Order: sequence, then structure tokens, then C-alpha cells
Amino acid sequence: MKLCKGVLLFIVIVMLFGCGKTPSTMTGDKIIQETTVVLMVDKQSVLADATMWKLTDKTKIQSNTGAKTTIDDLKAGDIISYENEGPIAESYPQQGTLKEITLFNDDYSLKVSSAILAFLENQPYGNLVEFEILSVEGNELTARMKVWDFEVDGRFLTQIDLETNEFTISEE
Repeated sequence: MKLCKGVLLFIVIVMLFGCGKTPSTMTGDKIIQETTVVLMVDKQSVLADATMWKLTDKTKIQSNTGAKTTIDDLKAGDIISYENEGPIAESYPQQGTLKEITLFNDDYSLKVSSAILAFLENQPYGNLVEFEILSVEGNELTARMKVWDFEVDGRFLTQIDLETNEFTISEE
């Protein structure tokens, strides 16, 4: 009888603690499919996907690892996913309001994010309005970027080495 109670107790403990939400392991394919890159951020807005997203006191900010996250944790180069609410204004850049942001801060996402930030800080074209990750193969990230400048036909491709943060840029 004691053995049955012990086995039952073990099963209950495994069910209680084993069924919790575990952070997903990010891969290059998941980053391409599920995320976007933050290009600029301040206390009231985030620029991502060629849209200036307004943040409100109702905007929920979370992390994919379960770590406590606030607006102060967001920075340029971060990898996020989001849910917007309401209409998107057709301006340049577009404008909308975010309902929820998930910051990807697992080890792999941080490695990719760090390389993107190094690129953003050192690329020669000034402010970008768009940065779309096209592929991540091995240690090389390939992305399409658009410069936020009406005088430059600013669509370029970049390859970034995730280990050294070295990059090359070519016209699209």
C-alpha cells in the first residue's frame, strides 16, 4: 500500500511540475518564421517591420524564456514577435498599436540579436526602416534591409557572420 501511495505521489509531482510551459529552443528557421527585428525603441514606441508601433500601458511585454521583461529590456537588434491591435495607418513608416510583445532572449536568439545590433551600429546607411531575416545557415545570417531615406533607393542585402559580427552589404 505504501508503494502504491509513493508511486501515485511521484506521478502527481511529475504531472504538476513536468507539464509547465518550457521555453522553446530557437533555430534559424524559427527565427525567420516567427520573429522580426527591432530597429528603434523608446518608452512609447518600437520600429519593426516598417511600422512604428505605439506602446500603451496595456501593452503586454513578455519573454520566450519566462524571464520578467519590461520595455526597458527592449533595444535595437532584439528579436521579437508581436500582436497588434486596431488599424494600421498608411504613413511612412506605417503606424499602429501593439497589444503584446514577446522578446526572444534564449541563448541562440541573443547570439543572433548581438550580431544584428553590431551590424546596426556599424552599417554605413543611417537609419533603417526595415530589416527582414531571409536565412540563417550555420554562422551566417542573410537579411534584406531598407534605408529610411527618400533620396536613396535603399534596398540592400547583407550577410552577417554570427561569430565575428563581420558583414558585407550588396545592392539588391
